[in-house]
Amino acid sequence: MKSIILTDAYVEDRLSEWGEWFARDVHFDIGFPSKNIIARARDQGGQLISATGSKPLMSNTKAEEIEAILMLLNAHAPVLAHAVIITYSYPDAPLFIAMTKYGYRKSNYYKRLHMGVAWVKGYLIAKKHIENFKKNFSKNISKKSFTNSAN
Repeated sequence: MKSIILTDAYVEDRLSEWGEWFARDVHFDIGFPSKNIIARARDQGGQLISATGSKPLMSNTKAEEIEAILMLLNAHAPVLAHAVIITYSYPDAPLFIAMTKYGYRKSNYYKRLHMGVAWVKGYLIAKKHIENFKKNFSKNISKKSFTNSAN
């Protein structure tokens, strides 16, 4: 069985992609809306179709997978999830806002962020191993059933 390698850069890219997808309409109550009313009007051809109401997010399978993983992380370790969510959904937001909102110290914030990203990476690796196991298992079963039926 070949080994599964997920680089830190791959996980960072997935989290960044999720952050861009997620931050389009979700604001976390920290005062950084993703678009003002003029930008929304420009994006919609000069007319506001639905005033300032939120729109459903466009489908993005990879981002939705990360969303599910972060929801699971939030259920088990909310402080880790908060650090990851704040960092990746608002990459340009000043760090002091997250630290003030959740009462983190700078060193604790970065520790929690690192642990949260490591948790997401571990989850992705485990998921790949399970997928490969299922694939190999079904191949072996079909080979055995074919050879047994030939005898």
